[in-house]
Amino acid sequence: MTAKVQFSWQRTLHNDVQYHFVRDMIEDKRVLLVKVDTLKHTTDAFTKSVSSEKFSWCRETMGIVGLDK
Repeated sequence: MTAKVQFSWQRTLHNDVQYHFVRDMIEDKRVLLVKVDTLKHTTDAFTKSVSSEKFSWCRETMGIVGLDK
């Protein structure tokens, strides 16, 4: 039982440290958070099955050149 409690505590501590790190970076203006519209996620091409039009848009937005150019 002690191992379970310790594991749970360690995970919680890790999350707290990550949360506070990100919060501090935002407060110090080292990081700027910007809301991105769902339709404008350029990384969708890496994580989802997308149409060829969306794939081309994602590729162009990221500056990746196709083999045909």
